Order: sequence, then structure tokens, then C-alpha cells
Amino acid sequence: AEGGRFYRVCEALYMKLCKYTSVLRCFLRDESRLAAALPFMHKVMQADTVSEQVKNDVASFALTPEHWVRLVRADTPACSALIMADLPARLAASVDVLEG
Repeated sequence: AEGGRFYRVCEALYMKLCKYTSVLRCFLRDESRLAAALPFMHKVMQADTVSEQVKNDVASFALTPEHWVRLVRADTPACSALIMADLPARLAASVDVLEG
């Protein structure tokens, strides 16, 4: 529980600094918040105020084998929806990670 609170504090600070990859890292380190990572990623990918470079960085971080497998295990339908809605160009890469 204490670790979860620490990551929520970090998450809030990183959000204020617009460090979205670091926010995602907090979600991934806190098991109780893992499912929140996917809606967060969707918001980042849809935001007009977030640069394409930052969106690419967040997607690349999420699609590393270690992270993507954990996210798929946490919520397979939400991962599928995220890929199809926000990251269709990365469909093949996400499948490669899962086959991997």
C-alpha cells in the first residue's frame, strides 16, 4: 500500500511536468493501477496538446516486451482497442512482441 501511494505521488508530479512516459512507468510499477495505464495511454494518444514525438515515446515504452505483455495480461480487450484506435501502425510490432 505504501509503495502504491509513492507511485501516485510520482504520477501526479510527472503529470504536472508532462512527463507521460514516466507516468506510464508509475502505472506499471503499481499493480493496483496497472489497468489505468491503458485509458491513460488513450488520452495521451488522443490529446492535441501532446507532440507526436512524445506520443511515439509513450507508445515505444509501452510496446517493449516486458511492458506490453503485462498490459495485455491486465486487460486484453483494452489493449486491442488501444492498438486499433490509437496505434494501428504498430499492430504488427505488438503482435511480434506477444509472439516473441
